[in-house]
Amino acid sequence: MMNIDYINNNIIIGGLSSVNGNDIILQLTTYGFRKNGSEDYCLANSNRPAELILNLMDYLSIKGHDYSISDSASTVISYYQNNRIALDNMREKGQTIKNGEIDTSLLNEFKSFLSTLPRALYDHQEKAALHLFALGNGANFSI
Repeated sequence: MMNIDYINNNIIIGGLSSVNGNDIILQLTTYGFRKNGSEDYCLANSNRPAELILNLMDYLSIKGHDYSISDSASTVISYYQNNRIALDNMREKGQTIKNGEIDTSLLNEFKSFLSTLPRALYDHQEKAALHLFALGNGANFSI
């Protein structure tokens, strides 16, 4: 059985053998993996490790190969998926505000925040400022 691991910024797929490895070496190469000499594993370095691991898992599943995931690889995937969910929630919240659907408690908190600013915002700046305030991150160069 093959094992997918994540160590020192490298994604490692071990347990390759002549039985299960030869037919996937070409695909691994397209993902950026390289064979480690005569060892039974390939490794790749990626600035998007979770996406690469997920692609690799999809490929291995489609081809019917058995594999396991190490705790460190699972942690990378979980971190990525949690950040993805948080980003999607932030986008949805931002779109809701842009559509004019504003929670009353958020609006009250924002109005309280506005009173701390050194000057009053212009009318056209308030909606953009509310949008940024609600999301906690972002940029708007018109404010």
